[in-house]
Amino acid sequence: MLKKALLSIAALIVGFIAGVILSEILAVAGLALIGPTSWLAGLKFVPFIVASFSVAAVWIWLPAGKKAVK
Repeated sequence: MLKKALLSIAALIVGFIAGVILSEILAVAGLALIGPTSWLAGLKFVPFIVASFSVAAVWIWLPAGKKAVK
């Protein structure tokens, strides 16, 4: 369980950094291709969304700790 928690914290940090990079790429490309639009303001939430998806992926794909069998 501790391994799962530590990997979730790492996924949160890495996902947030990846979300910041992704939102900047989308903002620059969107501004260059179609100009200023209203949806560019919503890009500030992309890091939080990517970070939460990465933590959810860790919780889904990483198996739980082994239970003690008596």
